[in-house]
Amino acid sequence: MTLKEGVYILECIPKKEGMKEGMILLEFLKMEIPEKIELKFIGYKNHFFDELNKNNFKIVHISCHGKYYDENFCLQMPKGHIYPEEFYEDDHLKGRDVVITGCSLGRKNFAEEFLERTEADSLIAPMNDIGFLDSAMWCVNFYYILLKKGYTFGNTFDYMKENFYINGAMQMWENLK
Repeated sequence: MTLKEGVYILECIPKKEGMKEGMILLEFLKMEIPEKIELKFIGYKNHFFDELNKNNFKIVHISCHGKYYDENFCLQMPKGHIYPEEFYEDDHLKGRDVVITGCSLGRKNFAEEFLERTEADSLIAPMNDIGFLDSAMWCVNFYYILLKKGYTFGNTFDYMKENFYINGAMQMWENLK
């Protein structure tokens, strides 16, 4: 299957919080590249996996909270949690680049298991707590450079690391399989 160029955003922040990083990305990026962006609002775990399996984009962006719960880091959904061991290669992440903005989900124990189970090419996620606006602005800049200037995923990350440092700094992990 040929993957579509662009970003498939799964917005997992509860609506009641009002802070929707995915909406910020959508609104900005659709001004420049409307054909390369799609957003889905997620309410619960099964809905997350249903929408994830429908995508055919090269890049998947998961806007969520990261939590340390039951002695492991996980994605927090509006209703429920998703642990790295709940992902599988058949979740349509194999060979794709993934950005997850949940706090601390760039830590080694989460990132390595996520990449091993999904067979995604790479994962970018914050190492520590990261502010909502910092995360949103980092991602807007990252995707603009990636999609408008034609950098590779890795080269865009390197550029951002050098030129757009933020607390809770993003970490990139690559699948070495």
